[in-house]
Amino acid sequence: MTTTITVKANHGWPVLVSLLNPETGDPYQPATRIEPDQERIYHATGTTDVHIHEVQPDECVHSRPYFEYSLGEIVKFDGSSRRGRVIGRTEMIGSAASYYVRHFNTFGDIQKDWFSAHDLAHVDGKDSRDTVDMTEKVSTFPDAA
Repeated sequence: MTTTITVKANHGWPVLVSLLNPETGDPYQPATRIEPDQERIYHATGTTDVHIHEVQPDECVHSRPYFEYSLGEIVKFDGSSRRGRVIGRTEMIGSAASYYVRHFNTFGDIQKDWFSAHDLAHVDGKDSRDTVDMTEKVSTFPDAA
């Protein structure tokens, strides 16, 4: 028998979900953090229990956010003036968060690549709120009219 559980973090605080071995109570993997306004579906079975913990406000004060960069945030490549926009991010067991960044390559073409957090840096000041138009190719060659 399988029970489907939809977990919605809809009260402004994250939720931690752990999949446990019902015989020992040991987790199969580290808890998954569901950020506010997100939802995920889990399945409880004869071999998997689901433990749900709503993170309380006083717990959040002492915890750092898992993702260092926000979706849509403009970032720069550490050690360079090149910038791009975070359009995706992922978490995996045993590795740090990765960020999918849309940026211009050296030929002025739009490119999308995965980067680790240590390859990126926050853009300080008003530049971090700029809107970067990444919908058009930027030509590095003069128009051949």
